[in-house]
Amino acid sequence: MFNIGTRLFSLKPIGIGTGIIESQTSYISRLSEIHSVTVGSLIGKELASVLAKKYILKSSMEGGSRFFDTASELNGFGKVAEDCAKGLEILTGGTDLKGLTLVSWNHMIPPRGVLREKKAWCPECLENWKENNQDIYEPLLWSFKAVTFCLEHGTSLQNRCPNCFKEIPILTRKTRNGFCSYCGCWLGHSKISIDGVANTQPTSWEYFVVTNVMELLVIGQVSLLHCEEIHAFIKSLVDSNGGKGAFSRAVGIPKTTVRAWYDGNNKPRFDTLLIICFGVKQQLKDIVTGFRGTGNCLAVGSELMFTPKPVKRRRPFDQDRTESVLKEIIDGKVNPPPSVREVAKSLQCDKRLLYKHCSKLCKAVSEKHISYVQECRSKRINEACLKVKDVTEDLLNQGVYPSRRRVEKILGSKLIMREKPVQTTWHDSLQQ
Repeated sequence: MFNIGTRLFSLKPIGIGTGIIESQTSYISRLSEIHSVTVGSLIGKELASVLAKKYILKSSMEGGSRFFDTASELNGFGKVAEDCAKGLEILTGGTDLKGLTLVSWNHMIPPRGVLREKKAWCPECLENWKENNQDIYEPLLWSFKAVTFCLEHGTSLQNRCPNCFKEIPILTRKTRNGFCSYCGCWLGHSKISIDGVANTQPTSWEYFVVTNVMELLVIGQVSLLHCEEIHAFIKSLVDSNGGKGAFSRAVGIPKTTVRAWYDGNNKPRFDTLLIICFGVKQQLKDIVTGFRGTGNCLAVGSELMFTPKPVKRRRPFDQDRTESVLKEIIDGKVNPPPSVREVAKSLQCDKRLLYKHCSKLCKAVSEKHISYVQECRSKRINEACLKVKDVTEDLLNQGVYPSRRRVEKILGSKLIMREKPVQTTWHDSLQQ
């Protein structure tokens, strides 16, 4: 299990070559467990030093939960998932751990809306693995927003702890597979029944989604998935169903969006692509692998199987009002200065639209907001340093050793001591 020359045990991922392959966050949790350390220690002391990336080093040195708040990215498409996989390969001697992520999907679909921000799980899967003394893990399949059903046990995936009723983060410093990160409750159950409704058979839509995602996960472990075949499929589908306007009205998608797909300028979202494939009775696996029907043409239906939906109309962009709001923020008339995201929300428009029409003003607003956040952080840390210094000196004067735990108890918060400058103040006060 231990490779010569590697820092950690060479742990083999579960489910390789199948549609229920382990997720990277699950792998990290299991890796920390076999080394008898927390996930936070494994990432902060081992992975951070190997990767030497600013975003993870900052979290390790200064505390905070920003890295863990975006932990779904570790299972995703981008640089964070790829970097983490490379770091784990160096530490364990494993190979191609990118298969535990969706890095191979990066060129096929946009990442937006694909993965969950919180955990979902099948209680019966967890219970069966426990009863059979198998390793408890979390399949990458459960990370998909579109996947809501376990085909093996005929039950809906759960997303709240049965004890504390909280949604559980994808990864925390104390994550354990199969347990709630908040109360420690075991999440597995036999013959789960929700709201008095017994286990049922999946709907045709639920079955379609799960099987298609599983098939793509198998393909993605051995090859990169590309968008060219999806583009060809969309073009063929639009042409065979009356053109862009007719297709747009049939599926309830704006014509401009359909045109962007047709011209190859944009890629359809994963959930939208699943709906379209379901409507024309096409397996997504066949499309991305270049499957051709009789006559070397895509086997699409002659009619779309959707209920026509009204096309949403875009709100007109008010340039003058937007510029006025942004200038007020820059001039200091709005306190505290909001982020560009918050401004976009208040104006009921997309943040990208603001940057497109008011790029310079948005950058100025962003700089002002960042400056304000840094100023608040600096003030908070200075106040925390003074409190820690006072408490430490008071305890020393009383002849009591000011341990970190004792200082945290008096201050009423463990979060204060996670900041590096505060820890330095505490150490300096001890030496005095």
